[in-house]
Amino acid sequence: MKLKNAELYAFIMFCTSFFCSVEAYGIGIYHPGDTLYVLANNGLILRASPDPKGARITTIPYGESVVVIRKDPKLSHSVREYGGFILYGQWAEVRYQGKLSGYVFDGYLSTYPARTNLDDRDGFEGFLAYFKTVFGSAKRTGLGYQPNSSQCLWEREIYQYTNGSIAAQACGEGGYINTYELPNFSFEEAYLLFFLQPRAYWLKRSSNALLDIPLYVWEQNSKAIRMEYEMTTFVFEKKNGSIMMKIWASC
Repeated sequence: MKLKNAELYAFIMFCTSFFCSVEAYGIGIYHPGDTLYVLANNGLILRASPDPKGARITTIPYGESVVVIRKDPKLSHSVREYGGFILYGQWAEVRYQGKLSGYVFDGYLSTYPARTNLDDRDGFEGFLAYFKTVFGSAKRTGLGYQPNSSQCLWEREIYQYTNGSIAAQACGEGGYINTYELPNFSFEEAYLLFFLQPRAYWLKRSSNALLDIPLYVWEQNSKAIRMEYEMTTFVFEKKNGSIMMKIWASC
């Protein structure tokens, strides 16, 4: 079937926009020789071929690192995670422990190390501890003391890091809202580092897994993700090369 010029142009534009939107997902930019970290809580399978049914070589534990050998944008893949969140990415050939090589799904990889500072009530202070580890010290501004508040001491505090990241918290008697601006982050990294890992940590220490509260993913596309967990709302948005993450809850 032959397409007319207008139809062909429309078809090309559709395909271009589709593949651009798919490419917009995933860990982001990395290159052969880069060191990446595993963010899969149960470990990441190293396979002999770029296929979810490929022979298993080993399982790389959470927090371990791999070195990239190469990646192929044509080898796309996705995984449905907790709450229906979809991790998008592709297969990458990597080397583990300097001797094992094979393929892994890069949706569980990050240029940033895994979080190890988690506790049962991971919140703003836990985020700051992680940021200090990976970004260094921050300039703190915007302090507003609330002597009569029983919920928090500060009306608003802002932390600015040298790499351009910003963490801010505003809180009061009725709840809080935390906002983060994270350059060079992906949706997948934000979800794994700042949502899934704290919940997985809590579940592993819970005597009854049924106590977990379901996650509702209301929206997920290449520009924004909106989720709700208990009385907390998570919104991830892309803005000028950064991930804008907002977390707010009412008491």
